[in-house]
Amino acid sequence: MKSSIYNAFIKKDLKTVFGDKIIFLPMIIIPVIFCLLLPVGLLIGINFIPEKISDSDFDQLPLPPEIMLLGEKEKILYTSLNILFPSLFLLIPVLTASIIAGTGFVGEKENKTIESILYSPVSISEIFNAKILSAFIPSFLITVFAFLMFLFVMLIGINLSGINLPFPVLKWSLLTLWVSPSVSLLSIFVMVIISASAKTYQQAQQRIIFIILPLLFLIIGQLSGIFILNSLLLFIIGLAIFITDFFLLKMSVKNFIPEKL
Repeated sequence: MKSSIYNAFIKKDLKTVFGDKIIFLPMIIIPVIFCLLLPVGLLIGINFIPEKISDSDFDQLPLPPEIMLLGEKEKILYTSLNILFPSLFLLIPVLTASIIAGTGFVGEKENKTIESILYSPVSISEIFNAKILSAFIPSFLITVFAFLMFLFVMLIGINLSGINLPFPVLKWSLLTLWVSPSVSLLSIFVMVIISASAKTYQQAQQRIIFIILPLLFLIIGQLSGIFILNSLLLFIIGLAIFITDFFLLKMSVKNFIPEKL
């Protein structure tokens, strides 16, 4: 019974999302830019860079000693794979989850359809769980697809360029399968909490900037040498976000009632 209820709500929300180009296109364009166009541009541009550059800015970065001994191409590729792209990649689960959740929660409220759903024979908890799943599942699948696209492009590009630099598989696996799901849930729960006060979908989306800003700090923090985003730190970050998700879940449930929506 519950599975049929969940399927009905998931199909309804996804039909709304994929039926609106204004909502759907950003979910496709963002992964294509971050995981296809930017990597391809990097791999093409890197072939025009000399092996050695005197007084290179990369000499000032907190890179591992073994990387500092390599050429400029390897340094640029290492910095991109380990510092720049991981932070940009996390924007994908944040934006896709918030877009779908915003449509499912705030969009229903804006269109005056949330009341009929909340007062239907289906329990509030079942509606809540279904809407969480309808945002999380597509967001996770899009994120995994984006990673596979990025992995394919980078492996082909590295081999064609003849650059001797291994792809950080463990780091990106943690990023995709551990940190990204936690960030997706964080975005969804924040959107649920926001839906209690936001009157329009655009108003709710503007507040997601508070989740995006820490991702920019990940880039700045690494480039300035404050920390290095290694596999252990990624695991800790993911765990911390999952713990935060647990408390946000409690807050979200309290906000998802007819009186507040």
